[in-house]
Formats: sequence, structure tokens, C-alpha cells
Amino acid sequence: MHLRFLIVLRLTHRIVCSITALQMSETYWEGKAPPSKVLGPLLSKQNSGVLGIASVAALAAAAYGAGGQGLYYVPVETQIILSGLAPLSWGLHVAAWIQKQNGK
Repeated sequence: MHLRFLIVLRLTHRIVCSITALQMSETYWEGKAPPSKVLGPLLSKQNSGVLGIASVAALAAAAYGAGGQGLYYVPVETQIILSGLAPLSWGLHVAAWIQKQNGK
């Protein structure tokens, strides 16, 4: 029983190590910016202008939600949802930069 466990453990370790090595070789790039394929199937097809506009729109919505109880009334649930768009705005900004560096 103990020997079977060790054999399975070693095989699992080898599989995980080979998968990790494969993933690391696929994400390596030369130059200033990574290739567009790191953005996934949807964002890699968009140009930098569209991603930049989406980033600004998400940031504006997040700022609107964050300033909710100041000058205007925004329900608390809406504040929480809109404020959650700030990380999305940053991600879209990085995606726009990658696409711009790749000439798209």
C-alpha cells in the first residue's frame, strides 16, 4: 500500500513538473511587451483604442460608484458593484498597452 502511494506520488510530480515547464515556455517572450496571445481569445482580437476607451469607461463608472454619498445619491448595492470595476479598468489599461506595443 505504501509503495503504491509513492509510485502514484512520483508520477503525479512528474506530470505536474512537465505541465509547469510547458506553460512557462509558452509565456516567455522577448522584447518590451508580451505577445497579444497572453490576453486570451477575446481581448487579443481587440485593438488598443477599443480597450483604452473601455478602460476609461470602467474607471469613470468606478469613480462614480466610489463617490456615491458625496454630491449625489447612489444606492449602496450600486456603489459596491461600480467600485468593483476599478481592477477591471486597470486590467483593460494593461491590455490596451500590450496591444499598442504590438502595433494593434
